[in-house]
Amino acid sequence: MYIVEAYRDEAGKPTHRIVEKLGKVSHLAADDADWRAKAEARVVELTAARQSTRGIVAYDLGEPADPAGVLNAGWLLADAGFDQLGLSSWLRRRGRELGWTVDVESILRFLVVSRLVWPGSKRATVANADRLWAGPGVSLDRVYRALDYLCDQSVRIQSRARAALAGHGEKLQCVFYDVTNYFFEIDQPDAPGGDHEPARGKVSRRRGWSKEHRQSPIVQMGLFMDQTGMPVSYRLFHGSTPDASTLQGALSEFKQQFAGPKVTVVADSAMNNQANLAMLDSAGDGWILAASIRQTTQALRDWVLDPNDWSHQMDDDGRVASMTKSKIHTRTIKYKDHEGRIVRKKITEKVVAHWSGAYAAREQATRAEMAAKATALISDPSAFKASNRRGVKKYVKTEQVDPSTGLLSNINPVLSLDQDKLAADSLLDGYWLLHTSQVEVTDAALLNQYRQLWRIEENFRVSKTDLHTRPVYVWTPEHVEAHFLICFLALVITRVLQQHAGGLPAGKLCELLTQLVVTEASNGIYLTGRPTDWDTIDQATGVDTNHKWVTTTQLRAWRRAWTGHLTNHLPT
Repeated sequence: MYIVEAYRDEAGKPTHRIVEKLGKVSHLAADDADWRAKAEARVVELTAARQSTRGIVAYDLGEPADPAGVLNAGWLLADAGFDQLGLSSWLRRRGRELGWTVDVESILRFLVVSRLVWPGSKRATVANADRLWAGPGVSLDRVYRALDYLCDQSVRIQSRARAALAGHGEKLQCVFYDVTNYFFEIDQPDAPGGDHEPARGKVSRRRGWSKEHRQSPIVQMGLFMDQTGMPVSYRLFHGSTPDASTLQGALSEFKQQFAGPKVTVVADSAMNNQANLAMLDSAGDGWILAASIRQTTQALRDWVLDPNDWSHQMDDDGRVASMTKSKIHTRTIKYKDHEGRIVRKKITEKVVAHWSGAYAAREQATRAEMAAKATALISDPSAFKASNRRGVKKYVKTEQVDPSTGLLSNINPVLSLDQDKLAADSLLDGYWLLHTSQVEVTDAALLNQYRQLWRIEENFRVSKTDLHTRPVYVWTPEHVEAHFLICFLALVITRVLQQHAGGLPAGKLCELLTQLVVTEASNGIYLTGRPTDWDTIDQATGVDTNHKWVTTTQLRAWRRAWTGHLTNHLPT
């Protein structure tokens, strides 16, 4: 005979536990005729003992919470996301093999999760460690030591995370690539020198063409993404490296770690130069690369403007919404080899021309705005001379006329709006090109595949705006590499949580992670602060967090349930 306590578990399901074993009923009856009464008395005694341990928690809800006592609990969901990267046991084993002197796994987990909750410098992140509920204990010197180890293992960490998320290391056949840059809060760039394609942990902060139009030193970062929008790998380059020059070095490493011997690269027009095409063609790789209609050959422009052979797509009002046509041709490209010699190579590719009415309208509106600005410059010659707006000034015609003679001279330029230039440019509004080695793929499929490139721009936006990857405060090349590894993994976890925890926008998701908090009212009992929008996550994960009061046991149960949900919804 057993005394059993019935209760509900953290998920609200009825369950029970054995409190005490009294023995077999036959033995109890043989030994004592009052066994039933004594058993009932024992139940009453145990119930009274359990109730005596209960008490009343005195907590004045009208008093403002002490900020020092408010702990973040949203990080537990991000921590469950980190588990999906499959890094923990491997990092611990790697640490034992290499004799690491700090727990790199727990430090990496802490830094990555903190990047989602409250991104900041490494110093600020460590200072906030005690604001995480049941968070790890860390010190700044150990964090910096771990950064050196993380730099050394950067490629392997990315590779293992990809294998865990993609399901047994599935090799990519098509990949999207783009480049952005990140600035540093420093006055002077690093001294020039080093390889054109630096090894991991050897990149230099230099001045280059900043996409944010800043004068601060930058580093370039190339990012690879799969067709679902999931980041796969990144590679850093010196800040002075042109965008187009990054593809060759980045792709070589990428193919070794993440793709098979052949891969198709989808990229914008910045990567569409003859050296990259020669590299891809020689390696047997494919390409789907955009090209600017205004920077292509005259022969291609004439073909595009020829009204024949277009297929038309109509809108609901019967008007032409878009047009497409294509052709296959062979052309000769010229490039410099590693020894600086000019090499000529023939390639066969398909060219897809596309016109979009919506794109044409945007370009026309932009040109009208530029024409208005050009007109304003014409009315003020001193402003024209001081202006560095080359895009606007190209629509200003200058003629040098001597007012006393009416003859051309080198003084007193006469400014006017270049109507011929405006008309010529307007002919090409709405058109763009794709160059591809995939000659047998339909035009529609190629256009749809290229249009997915916007996702990589979205990844850059999330990295910079929501995860605050820049400005970068670490300064040694090894720590720079480790910083971007941490931010890259945080970006990957963000995408994992978006896919399997409600599809929230990245910024909103990070905001919710920050806002789910608990305040301890008594030993192991917490008052929760929960944003209403967290309902979306509850519905997606099946975890009910809508409680005014929670216990330590419940918080740990949330963490286990989130891990289970994410694990069950990842590819197998």
